[in-house]
Amino acid sequence: MALRKADTVSPCGNHQTTTAMNVDAGKHRITQAIKTVLAVASFAVLVFGAHWVAYWLRFDMTTDGRWLALWQGTWPWVLLVKPVVFAGWGQLADWWRAGSFRAAKQMVQASLVATVALVVIDYWLSSRLDVPRSIVLLDWVATVVAIGAVRAVVRTWQEMDLAGWWRGRRPARALIVGSSMPADVLWHAIQRSHRLHYKVVGAVAEKSSPPVARSAGIEQLGTINDLPRLLEHYRIDELLVISDEIPGRRLRELLETAQARGVAVRSVPSYEQLILGGGDPSPRGVSIDDLLRREPVPLDDACLHSWIAGKTVLVTGAAGSIGSEICRQLLRHRPARLLALDRAESGLFMLEQELHRLQLVWAPGEREWVDVQAVLADLNDPLRLRNILRACQPHVIIHAAAYKHVPMLERFPSEAARNIVLATQRLADLAVENAIDSFVLISTDKAVRPSCVMGACKRVAELYVQGLGKTGRCRFITVSFGNVLNSAGSVVPLFQQQIAAGGPVTVTHPEMQRYFMTIPEAAQLVLHAARIGRGGDVMVLDMGEPVRILDLARDMIRLSGLREGHDIQIQFTGLRPGEKLQEELWEPADQVLSTSHPKIVRIVGAECDMDSLREQLAQLRRCVDGPDELVLECLRRMVPEYGRQTRSESVRRRRAA
Repeated sequence: MALRKADTVSPCGNHQTTTAMNVDAGKHRITQAIKTVLAVASFAVLVFGAHWVAYWLRFDMTTDGRWLALWQGTWPWVLLVKPVVFAGWGQLADWWRAGSFRAAKQMVQASLVATVALVVIDYWLSSRLDVPRSIVLLDWVATVVAIGAVRAVVRTWQEMDLAGWWRGRRPARALIVGSSMPADVLWHAIQRSHRLHYKVVGAVAEKSSPPVARSAGIEQLGTINDLPRLLEHYRIDELLVISDEIPGRRLRELLETAQARGVAVRSVPSYEQLILGGGDPSPRGVSIDDLLRREPVPLDDACLHSWIAGKTVLVTGAAGSIGSEICRQLLRHRPARLLALDRAESGLFMLEQELHRLQLVWAPGEREWVDVQAVLADLNDPLRLRNILRACQPHVIIHAAAYKHVPMLERFPSEAARNIVLATQRLADLAVENAIDSFVLISTDKAVRPSCVMGACKRVAELYVQGLGKTGRCRFITVSFGNVLNSAGSVVPLFQQQIAAGGPVTVTHPEMQRYFMTIPEAAQLVLHAARIGRGGDVMVLDMGEPVRILDLARDMIRLSGLREGHDIQIQFTGLRPGEKLQEELWEPADQVLSTSHPKIVRIVGAECDMDSLREQLAQLRRCVDGPDELVLECLRRMVPEYGRQTRSESVRRRRAA
């Protein structure tokens, strides 16, 4: 039986889910059609009534049969012309919603054009109809007043929170923390929301600005330094902090000021999320991501889009924290095909469903969606991997698949070498064999003078990819960074679980420090580093200042509304095998070069002998099925600093104990 287009089998070996996407799109279109029908019907009722009122007023509020006959000859034209004209002005869908002054002006213009059209029709039908010109004017006025009245009622209902009053709820008195334009956008978004019940009394900014007296509906009452006075004077219940408006250090001070006065602090979407992304203004609790936020960095999305658009991109480890976020970021840049490869079946299934839903939200009117394909495969299956690359021919490979838990890999070095080193070598060789344009390896700061098996394996993978990058047949780039917040198995989810369980919160050492970055920021910078990198480059992301894990634990306890030492205890457990007190982003002997991006640097280190490295990798491949000690010995020969670092860390650990 012939397959329909929606059920064709993809060359990568998995059935496309276009059918499911079409079902979702069909439901979306049905919902939109129902909304359109309701909008047209309610609008028709309104203009029908306005037209009747115009006749009623013109003929001294009587129901004389003389004008009823005239009215019966004109109202069908009114119901035909006005919806068409208003639809052309974009004023028919959601016509009852309170809009801006521009929307009101367009409504008046549409009504005027509809009236002129009716006059023309009346002139054309003058042999049968003789409509008084006063009817035309009254009809126009009645239509404008009726629509304006409906919008005014809706706006009043929203701004006075009459829905909340009707349910017996007092709206919370809120103060917005953000500069004037984002604060004004947020204020309007709150007024339009049916679920949020706030009485916004004004806004404060981080820095002082010229006074604005409610020019756009929100008043700037001062700066963050004025908060103690403003909280008391206006009896504020909640502070609504606009995301990305203030850095984490300043937010931490604000949080302490508010909590000391019993005022809740909530985070709300940023200006870009509300304007460009159609974000929901619903507030959420301040998270550890907010406290560690750094100053935003401008990104050259246009250049990134030109690099990705129309190409086939393969992401390995797609079900992981970084891999899945990279897939989300890639989707915005419209590749021709996005191949999400992983061996974790459940995670891959959930990611595929999410990416299809995102396309419905981001591009509901697009005729051609990105061809998203989930590829269930193991990188240690060479035949399967070769068939995938030959069939799909990706232009770009982003290799994010790897084991990452340091203590676990200390116990299973053979699996670490197999999954990190040998899988990377196999995939990189196939990239050369299939003439792939670009290969991006995701690495870690633990590969710098490694003290753990995971770091040593990542360092070997880096060396091999760097060496291949010198050949010029494929653009091999390594992108390295530190820890990411809220990734699977990271310290933040662990602390959250421990706090929820009542403690204790376990910290390995009071002086343990790590570099942190949010998952979206890491994924964005990975893509930008991959775009600007040259063959053989090691690109390192600027991670900012390192954060003490102890300070991180204390912040999370405070954000939970608890007190350290009273509600939650902190317990020190000691360094685990393979751990350092501090990580490094590059070696002291490395040359650090700036790039076109302020948060990405290029590292130039010593080159390796590829012939010798290939021989050592062949020996490692023979050892992975044997005793772990043989694997460790191979790693020490390939990464001499790994052996030295592990010995120095052992001495440091004994001294710390």
